[in-house]
Amino acid sequence: MIQEQDNIGLKTVNHYSLAMKGFVNWMVPSRMPRNPLQELELRNAETDVRHQRRALRPEEFTCLIETARYSKRTIQYYDGETRSRIYLLSFLTGLRRAEIASLTPESFDLKTIPPTLVVEAATSKRRKKDVLPLHDVLVAMLKEWLADLAPNEPLFPKLANRRTWLMVKLDLKAAGIPYRTKDGVADFHAAGRHTYITELLRNGTSLVEARELARHADVKMTMNYTHIGLEDWAKAVQNLPTDPKWLQMRCISGVPEGHLQSSDDTGCHSDAAGSGDTSPCDVSPSVTHRQKKAPPVTDGAKWRRRESNPRPATFP
Repeated sequence: MIQEQDNIGLKTVNHYSLAMKGFVNWMVPSRMPRNPLQELELRNAETDVRHQRRALRPEEFTCLIETARYSKRTIQYYDGETRSRIYLLSFLTGLRRAEIASLTPESFDLKTIPPTLVVEAATSKRRKKDVLPLHDVLVAMLKEWLADLAPNEPLFPKLANRRTWLMVKLDLKAAGIPYRTKDGVADFHAAGRHTYITELLRNGTSLVEARELARHADVKMTMNYTHIGLEDWAKAVQNLPTDPKWLQMRCISGVPEGHLQSSDDTGCHSDAAGSGDTSPCDVSPSVTHRQKKAPPVTDGAKWRRRESNPRPATFP
């Protein structure tokens, strides 16, 4: 009923439902004998996605950075250079807007190996202190960014209260890149965090490592941030290991009727086969060893075998 009146998404409905069930559970048993909402089922939020996001391609993200850097326009109180730094930090760390807003020079340790940044539990979404490695390119830029800041001075003041989606939308428009496509919108969260996780997996990071870097409790959540398409699948297929010798192989598709295939005939022959040599691959002896054929039996041998094993006598 609430959903129909206010036109809210199923994910929001589930959020309210869990909050109400938790409140009533708190009232049981001192204030209520039982929880009447205990049987309330959650909706399938995947069937009602209200805000589909898309990751930027590497060339799109580069164009976004360059457009913002040379822009003379101020958006949300930030000049072009500051906006480009915010976008770079979001992409190279995968941090959320509130987490980026909390960063000060004290959040970074550029002298350790590897250099790291710390997101305090108070600002981390999962309420845990997170220590993340830094990209070498970002380390080089941070040395310049942090030079004139006090130890506890924020890198980007009041970022948590800014409409960062509007910043990205206007800079994408200036770059000639659509903000919304059939795949979804490229807002600040998508341009930074979604692109970060997608490119991690696209460039060989395992799903387990990506989950840890994204600081997700469940790998299913990491998959929601991964935007892999047909081109990526085709590239993955081409990365399968192959051997040039496979192109020299000829296979016999069938055997003529009435022809019995010998034990030495495998049905497939390579160009190297037929020379009398053994297999060019180092295979276990138990596989490549062939049993020697017995010599032909002569008439004399047959007669001696019959004498040594006479047939039993038969009786009428």
